Formats: sequence, structure tokens, C-alpha cells
Amino acid sequence: MKRRVRAFSMVWLAVFALTLLMPPFQALAQDDNDGYGIQVTAKADGDTIAVDAEVTGQEKKPVALNGDWSITLLGPEGNEVDSVTDQVTFDKGTVTFSHGFKGLKPGEYQVKAEFKGSVRAEGDVADSPKQKPYTLEVASDRITIEQPDVDDPEPTEPETIGIDVSVEAVKGKPTSILKAEASLKTDATEVEGDWNFTAIYQEDNTKPSDDVKVKGGNKASADLTVVSTGVYVVHVTFDGTADGKKVKGEGSYEVTLPKGGGGKDPVNYEMIASHGFLIQGYDDGGIEDIAASIKADLMAGEENVTPKAKGTWTFEVPELGLKKSGKESRAAFSILHEGLDPGHEYTVHIAFDGKVGKKKVKQETDYQLAIPGMKSGYDYNGGKNTVTAELTLAENAEGSWVTAVYDEDIELVDYKETTGVKGLKYSADFQDLEPGKYQAVTIFDGEIDGSELVVWKEVSFEVKKNGGAPLPGNEKPCVGDPKTGKKIVEDIKGGKMPKTAVDHPSWMLCGGVIATAGLLILGIVYRRKWLGLFGV
Repeated sequence: MKRRVRAFSMVWLAVFALTLLMPPFQALAQDDNDGYGIQVTAKADGDTIAVDAEVTGQEKKPVALNGDWSITLLGPEGNEVDSVTDQVTFDKGTVTFSHGFKGLKPGEYQVKAEFKGSVRAEGDVADSPKQKPYTLEVASDRITIEQPDVDDPEPTEPETIGIDVSVEAVKGKPTSILKAEASLKTDATEVEGDWNFTAIYQEDNTKPSDDVKVKGGNKASADLTVVSTGVYVVHVTFDGTADGKKVKGEGSYEVTLPKGGGGKDPVNYEMIASHGFLIQGYDDGGIEDIAASIKADLMAGEENVTPKAKGTWTFEVPELGLKKSGKESRAAFSILHEGLDPGHEYTVHIAFDGKVGKKKVKQETDYQLAIPGMKSGYDYNGGKNTVTAELTLAENAEGSWVTAVYDEDIELVDYKETTGVKGLKYSADFQDLEPGKYQAVTIFDGEIDGSELVVWKEVSFEVKKNGGAPLPGNEKPCVGDPKTGKKIVEDIKGGKMPKTAVDHPSWMLCGGVIATAGLLILGIVYRRKWLGLFGV
């Protein structure tokens, strides 16, 4: 008997345990539902509740439904917040329904799932008209939508703005004053905040007086009391707002309190230099040559103090072994006489040793002197003979370009001219050139970086039956007077070679002595026939 009681108890415990393990939202079989029910799962994710509902069976496995699904979302008070319906047929062959309720406010919710219709289970005849209608429903436990976590915003870092600081040192007895003025580097119109002025004595890195704190706008000033003469650094900070934005800034200024009477901070001098080009002409109307004129000035802030400077100026070009000293604040270097080459840049070391007023001054700088030049080339492409030229060591240019082509008899074959051109590069195309050797000269006549100049360069090439190729040459670019350039262009338009030979071979443009057998100045050459043509 005891064994029977024990066995009966164990069976009931197993049934009880099985009941606990069943899904939490399982609709239990009823007398009129033939063991069918709904299992529903509802999960919260952020502000969304995802619902999955499925028709299940205790004895038979459902495989298709024919009827209506309905899922209703109930709020904290049991009121209907939202709902969704769906109609299914046996043709769909599904027993599940899913939906997501989005954009929910924090709080507790409950899901109610309902199916009304017929259920087809495994083994049922597909077309049987005897499918029994059922009403199945289940409600979930409550689901909580949590209040979203709100991260504390990162504190906004204030924008950093520079500060301009100026200081005047006023000598007194027994104390002196460092009068400081500061302003923010900003275009803001509404500025307010806290300014702080600090004086630091450089000799021992101490603060001779308390900081001065000022409330103000875009500008502020303060007087700092000091005793010892010497060098001070006045440091200024600002912390506030500019047009509603948080800003901060800092700046410093070094000032010397002199030992003698009252005075201001020492003057800092700066040397600046510039260059231009001078034209050198000859009485007989021959070719002219240009010189580069370099001028240097001493500046004290925005003031040019060169007229007050008395001393020795030195200009040196180490590359050329050239050095000139004198009392004048300029030096001129001729392209011809001093050996400067077009298309080359030279470093000019400039120094001054003397006085400005009663103050001794030594100042020096290196200045880059760029002599404009030109490079040219030839290319054959599809029956076109293209001559391309480009100005070198130049940033801006505007003027006229002319490219002329000469044959071996120094006869003008063709030329191209374009005026009012902005830029450093120019190309000209020549067609229908007979096979043979040619010389092309390209001339630029106009303004280069503010100077009126003419620059030219030649290139040799050979045209063959089915192509063309450049010929080797060592011609250098040339720079000259614009009047000479205009005369050359006029000669080209007249169909003749320009007369460029002179009675001063050592003074010919671009280069000292030009080989008598070999160079036509301005880039229009031709070898042995040059001297015979002009009777030189």
C-alpha cells in the first residue's frame, strides 16, 4: 500500500513540475478548443515591444490557420494603447504572427493575443469542410519600458582666442609702472569676462606685484607696480564669453625697464628688401642690357627709418664671389657685367652696421633674387609641330607672345602672335612644314611680377616625312628691354630677321661673348649664315 501511495505522489509531483516548465503565456486546452492554445512572447527593447504569437496544440501539431489574428497592447491602466489585426488563410501555411509596437513611453504594458478561426493539424485532410472554428486567446505578463538613460553632456570646452598685448615701462622713484593694454583677437561684438594681468621679473622669475584682475569686454588695461630695472614679461589671460560662446585667451609681452630715466620698451628693427630691373642702353642704338637693382630698408614696426640710418651697408652674392659695401642702401647687379643668368635664383646677403639716431644697430638678412627666364620645347603630334614656352622664376605675367619659325636659310616660314595673355605658358602649332631643320624663337613681351620685360628662348627641331623631333642645343634664355622686344616683333611681321648684332661683342645681351659662328640673339639664330647675312 505504501508503495502505491509513494508512486501516486511521484506522478503528481512530475505533473506539477511539468506544469512549471511550460511556457509562461500558454493558453491551456479547453473543452471546446480540442487542446489548441496560443503561446505569446513579448520583449521590451528601448521604446519598442516586440510580440511573437503562435498557435500550439497539446495532441496535434498545427500547420495552417484560417481566420483572424488580433494583438492588442494595453497600457498601465488596462486601457488599449494600440492594436493590430491580420487575416490568414490555409494557403499561407503559417501558425505564427509577429508585430512590434514602437515609440512607447516609459511605463508598464501588457499584450493580449487572440485568434478566431480554424486550425489544420498534421494529418488533417486539406480540403475538409469540417474544420472546426475556435476562439483562442492569451494575455502576457506586464512588460516595462524603462526610462532611457540620459548621459550627462560633456562640458563644452571654451574656444581659445589670442590676445594682443602692449606694455609701456614708465620709470619713477622709488617705484615704476608697467602700463599694459590687451585686446582679444576676435570680431565678436558682445564680449564680457575676467581679465588677469601678471608681471614676472625675468632675472629671478618672481612676481614683483599682485595680479591685477579686471572685469571687462574686448579690451582691458592695468598698471603693474615694479621696483627693479630690467626685463619683465607681462602675461595676460581672459576667461568669459564672446557673442554667447565660452572663450579663453592668453598673451604675453616682454618689456625692459631701463636704468636711466623713464622710457619705453626697446625698438625692434627689421630689414626688408626688394628688387627691380633697370635698362641700360647704348648710344649707337644697339642691344640693351638690364641690371637687377636690390634695395634694402630698416623698419621699426611700420616706420621706415632708413633715412635716419648712418653706417655701412653690405651686399654679398656668395655664389658669384661678389661683395659690395658702401653708405648707400642699395646695390645694382648687371645681368651682363656681374654674371647673373636669366632663369636663375641667387641668395643676396644684406647687412647694416651703424646707428639709427643715437642707437647702435646691426641688422642682416638673406634675400632671394629671382631673374626671370624661359624654357621652351618642341613636340610633334598628328601632323602638328607644337612649340611650347614657359616663363620660369615668375609668379604672374601678362603680355604678348610671339613664336616665329625659320628654316635653314634663315627665312621666316611662319609665325603666331597672341596678345593680352595672362599666365606663364604659351603654345603655338605649325602645320605643313616641309621636311628639314628649323629654328623657333618664342618671345614674351609684357609685365612679369610688376616689371616690364622682354624674355625669349629658342629651340631647334627637325621635321621628317612622318614625324618630327627636337634637336640638341645649348641656347640660354635672354632678358632685355621691352623696346627691343617690340622691334623684334616688328621685324618678324616684316618677314625679316631682326638686326641684333652690335659693335660691342663683349656687351651683347644674355651673356658676354657670343660665339661669332653661332648664335642669333633673341633666340633667332642661325649658325654660320648669321655673320654673312648682316655683314658683321
